[in-house]
This record gives sequence, C-alpha cells and structure tokens, in this order.
Amino acid sequence: KALWLQLEPQDEGYRQDRNGRLLAWVFLGPEPVQTPSASVAVLLAAHGLARLDVRDPNDTQIRGGNDFDVQHADWIIEAQLEAAGGRAGWWGECDPYKDADLAIAAIKQWGDDETVYIVNRGEEPIDLARGWSLEDRAKNQLVFAEYLIDECLLPPGGVLRVHSGPIATGRGGEHTPCGGMEIDWYWTGRKIWDNPADEAWLRKSEAEEEPQTIYYYSYPLSDWD
Repeated sequence: KALWLQLEPQDEGYRQDRNGRLLAWVFLGPEPVQTPSASVAVLLAAHGLARLDVRDPNDTQIRGGNDFDVQHADWIIEAQLEAAGGRAGWWGECDPYKDADLAIAAIKQWGDDETVYIVNRGEEPIDLARGWSLEDRAKNQLVFAEYLIDECLLPPGGVLRVHSGPIATGRGGEHTPCGGMEIDWYWTGRKIWDNPADEAWLRKSEAEEEPQTIYYYSYPLSDWD
C-alpha cells in the first residue's frame, strides 16, 4: 500500500529527532487522509505492537491546538485500551503484569485534563471500594474507598478514567455512576503526572496487610526502546 507522511514544518525543513531522523505521522493510502483506520500508529497500538510514547508535550501549544506530538494521541489511546483489554501482543506476551485483571492501559500526562485509563480485563466485576489505590512517583495517592460509602463496581470490559488537573478542580472524589462500562473519577485539581516522565502503581490491600502492587506503568517507554 502507498504511504503518506504528515510532517511538521520548521524554520529549515521539517522536524527531526535528536539523531537527525525525520519525525512524521504515517498514514496508509494513496490520498492524504487522516482517519484512525489509516493511521499506522493506531494499527500498531491496536495489535499490541506499539504503545503511546509522548516524550515532551507542551501544554501551552496543546491549549493552542498546535502540538504536533499529541495531534492524534486520542486515537492511539483508544487503540491501546482495546489492546490492553484483550491482552493483544505485548500486553499478553511480555507484560510482567499480564495476569492482572485490573490494568493501567494508558496515561495522558498533558493538558488540563490529565487522565489515567484503567481497564477491567477479567471476567468478573471489580469493586473499587475494596482496597484499591492509585499512586504516582511523588507518592500522591488516591484511595478509592475514602470517597465511597458502598461498593463501586467496574464491570468486565469496563474502563475507569481517573482525571486530575484543572478539569478536576473542586471535584475531588466526584465520579459518574458506578456499574457502567465507563466511569469517570475526578481526583484533584492539582497536576499529578509529571512531564516527561513518571510512574504509576495500582495497588490493592486486604484487611491489615500491606498493599500489593497489582499493576505498574511508567513513561517514557524505556522498556520498549
């Protein structure tokens, strides 16, 4: 198939990486068309052969709608959720936490709506009120049970989106109804996830026992380089 490249013009030519290699979004097809089905990055992510890796997003440029690095990131995240949920490619073969039913599938660490995407890829609902927590490298911790009175079930195939940053200002602990296939949880108005690198731990504690790491996610993707 024919390929076409979407490049970022700069003062002298087009954008390159630090090693002088041309940077581009790659699409399939003889005509310039920007759709998820034509994106090579999306196709690779959907099969678990690649993962979103935004090295240095610029929030000022993102607010202006002209950050080349994240232009098609939402498409890749959707494909990555599908791959992680189905344990496709790396997610089922090389992921050291491939047996975990609750998994961090992606982190969007830029913009005014930082988002952690967590998927239930098991066969049973998972109750977020039963000992689950999310923590970053700086030890900021979200303990779901601290905001819940009753159970909060994430069904099989469901996606939990944990939001932080300006979008969550004044909404700490607010969430959309439990039990749905998509749950949005608003953590804090503070920016939690560092650019360009951070780590995330999804943990679960039972009674008085120490919390156990169920899933670990980091960016950038040094383990994929």
